[in-house]
Amino acid sequence: MKRRKKKNRMVWWLLGIIVILVIGILLIHRLFPYRYEEEIKSFAQEYTLPYWTVVAIIKTESNFEPDAQSPKNAQGLMQLKENTASWFADKENIPQGELTDPSYNIKIGCAYLAYLRQSFGGDIYVALAAYNAGEGNVRTWLENPVYSSDGKTLENIPFPETENYIKKIKMYQKIYRWIYG
Repeated sequence: MKRRKKKNRMVWWLLGIIVILVIGILLIHRLFPYRYEEEIKSFAQEYTLPYWTVVAIIKTESNFEPDAQSPKNAQGLMQLKENTASWFADKENIPQGELTDPSYNIKIGCAYLAYLRQSFGGDIYVALAAYNAGEGNVRTWLENPVYSSDGKTLENIPFPETENYIKKIKMYQKIYRWIYG
């Protein structure tokens, strides 16, 4: 009889662990959604961007919600403003599309980020600062020795929002690579 009780306790204990693990996995996937893998892979590759960086941008900007809209009227997965997307699409001969269309938004977002990266000497984190705070602000910061000692990298960022943005991107890159990589 003691053996049977012990066996029953062990079965319940194992079932409890399995339930906790399943809930944990479901919670992780809810907290860290991951969609549009093919589009991200295709456009990250086309524009030679780090895959997990693009995933982290989408998580940070919209939490993978294609209809997301910011108080500053940025739209879609990668949170682009209509005027920026339109200007850049014309500049690069990319057909215009709807910013709420995931494929178009990821394409134009990746193309724009690649442009910023090239504009800032290949440094992805300076490009991300420009993506968040604007190209003009970043150029001004790079000219100021308080923020950049070499005119190419940013040691300090005067906008707390942009500094936190880059920290989030770095963190989400690691988390997404760990969960889904």
